[in-house]
Parts: sequence; structure tokens; C-alpha cells
Amino acid sequence: MLDSLSAQTIMPYEAIFVDNGSVDNSHNIVDAYIGKLQERGCLAINLTCSRQGAAAARNAGWRISRAEYIYFFDSDDRLSPNFFEWANQKVNTCQPSELYVIISRILLANGKFISRKHGFSPRACFQIISPYLTTQTMIIHRSLLEKVGGWNPALKFWDDWELGYRLLKASPSIDYDKSHAWHSLFAHPDSITGNGHASRSVSILRTLQQVEELINQHPRRDSLDLIALHYRIHIMAGRLIYESCPEGASNLLKNFPLSPLSPLNKFTCHLLKQYTSHGGRGAWVIAWGMLKIQSILHRK
Repeated sequence: MLDSLSAQTIMPYEAIFVDNGSVDNSHNIVDAYIGKLQERGCLAINLTCSRQGAAAARNAGWRISRAEYIYFFDSDDRLSPNFFEWANQKVNTCQPSELYVIISRILLANGKFISRKHGFSPRACFQIISPYLTTQTMIIHRSLLEKVGGWNPALKFWDDWELGYRLLKASPSIDYDKSHAWHSLFAHPDSITGNGHASRSVSILRTLQQVEELINQHPRRDSLDLIALHYRIHIMAGRLIYESCPEGASNLLKNFPLSPLSPLNKFTCHLLKQYTSHGGRGAWVIAWGMLKIQSILHRK
């Protein structure tokens, strides 16, 4: 992360580092880097946040920021050297947007890169199925973050997925740039991204319940949001079964009965779960396609 930031062709207005309870030497390492950033005109701060969790740390950072636009950046991330140069040009246009969406890719342990199989959609139901808005793919106007209440510190997993849903439901002006993968994330067992879901099944359930509440409480409730949520729940249940965590899958399913759905969507949910539980890959793409068809039919 630090080398990636130091290599930028132009510096951001400010850089806020948040120590969220580290027990190694990372705080001192950041202190050493801050001087280099300040020499290049960047207002750099090394902040300590006593409340545990990535969401709490991010809230602590952006709330003391003086910048108009906020970008979140984790310790296992790498940016293209000209990212902030590009971003500066974007936000200083005649008609700047409230939300800028960029492409990100994940670097696996075997050295291969993977990225989303589909493009970004501003409709929130597609964020539920397979989140395009993640921590590193959003440049957010400060007023938009304030409007939606920032990150939810009660959530320990998929907090960026939940924030992305709230951002889209706020109907912001959006600029989606697909010209270049500006960001890379390194997936490893100790990263926030992690490699599995079984150990996080309780946190996953809590986040899914939170999004269900948001769907039901929204004044302009979209039926496709609920369908998408059930698709995601059944894909995740299948994944937990595949990871030898049937109790986690059972707990998910009993908390989200299928009664609100049509027979076709109930069948699709069962199919997604069975397919994923046997190691099937690409269930997100199948669910995305099913939802896309229904969204087209809803417009007619």
C-alpha cells in the first residue's frame, strides 16, 4: 500500500492512515512514510481508532478528512501510479459526479488476476447479486457519504457491499470508468478479503439481515432487490455446504423463508444452492442473468 501511494504521479490532497489495533510495527512504519508524503505536499495523518473493525476505522478516517471526495484504501491494495492524477482530472470537470466507479481486480496466490465478469449497473438489485461497489472501486463525494450515514460499524463482513447498496438507493449522479483497472487487491488468508466463508457465517448472516431491513424499510421498495437478496442467500448457503459448514447454511435459510417469492424464483434459489454446494462455479453470473431478464420484463 505505502509503496503504491508513494509512487503516484501526483499526491492526493490528504492521506489518513488509521491504526485499528495493530500489534506489530505498522504504526511506526506509517510514521516513517508520512514525512515523505508531506514533502510532496500531501497532508498525511496517522490516526488511532480504538473501536475494532474496518468500518469503524474508515468512519474515523473520513470524518476528520477535509477533502471533498473520499477514497478508501486498504493495506493489501495497490494502485496504478497515475490513479490520483486521473481522479483529479475527473472530479475537476464542469459537471462532477457524486460517485465515481472504477474497475478493480484481485491478485490470487497463484499470481493470476481475476475481475468481474460483468459491467457496473446503477440499479441496486445488481449490487446485491454481485457487488461492483466495493471498498476500492468507489470515489465518493463527502456529502453523499454524510447522506447515507457512512459505514455501518456493526457489520464485520461485507460492510462495503452493504454501503454500496445504500449509496445506490440514494440515487447519486454516477460516473463509471471502465477504461483501466486502476486498483489491484492481494487476496491472502490474513487479508480482509480472506479465502473462505465458513468461519464468517455469523457475520454474513448479520449483514444479510441488515440489507433485508433496508429493502423492507425503503419508501420505494424494489421487488427485484428482495429477489436478488434471496439469490445471494442461496448461493452463500450452497457455498457454506461446500465448505463443510452445513449448520451455517441451515441457519441462513431458516432466517430467510422463501414465501415472498414466485414459484420460478423459488426454483431458481434451490437450483443456485444445489449447484454451488457441489462446487459449481459462476453461480453469481447465472443469478445476474436471471435478474437481468426480470428487470427487462418489469420495464415492459
